[in-house]
Amino acid sequence: MKTFYSAKAGGFYQEGLLDAYASRDALPLDLVEIDAVTYQHCMAAPGRGQFVVAGMDGRPVCEFLPSPTSDEIARANSSERDVRLSKAALRIAPLQDAEDTGVATEAELDLLLQWKLYRVALNRLNVNASGLEWPREPGPITA
Repeated sequence: MKTFYSAKAGGFYQEGLLDAYASRDALPLDLVEIDAVTYQHCMAAPGRGQFVVAGMDGRPVCEFLPSPTSDEIARANSSERDVRLSKAALRIAPLQDAEDTGVATEAELDLLLQWKLYRVALNRLNVNASGLEWPREPGPITA
């Protein structure tokens, strides 16, 4: 079975389905036939950290994903940090309530301190750095 590629649509089309696409006016006009080796190579691209784009001749080529920009790294790290800070706030609140009301156990006081230190460590991270080493989240109360 023949396989075709459309640079405009950025997709692959199997010969047996061309009539179905055509009957729905969805068949691109720029189809180029590609061999099975090229098709298999393109289908495996994501597993190699690549994606498929159209080459200058309209045929598919695999390119490596670009490295994230420093702004993208900072946004991703900030977002992850904020999720972790939100979780820390949820864990700290009842422990802080127990301390404030004088009913906290020693284990709860220890865990409260661990969560607060974790939150401080999160706030001190350089979100602009790639490959951040995130602080370990405190474990459960141990009695």
